[in-house]
Amino acid sequence: MGTGEYAVADFQHVARGVYSINLPPISPAGIEYYIEATTGDGQRLVFPPTAPQISQTVTCLSAAVQSERR
Repeated sequence: MGTGEYAVADFQHVARGVYSINLPPISPAGIEYYIEATTGDGQRLVFPPTAPQISQTVTCLSAAVQSERR
């Protein structure tokens, strides 16, 4: 997290306003990502708005940690 380069993965259009993506296996530590899209008129959009300097982070808990929290 917080180091290295981002990998590029393309979304596939499924239906009106719905997109899908296949990701490679995610590290047990989690994933740090941002989404970038370009509109039909060339406007660049990103999520979160602070990306790529501050991105979205999802962490993963092992099954052992999850059971300890119950």
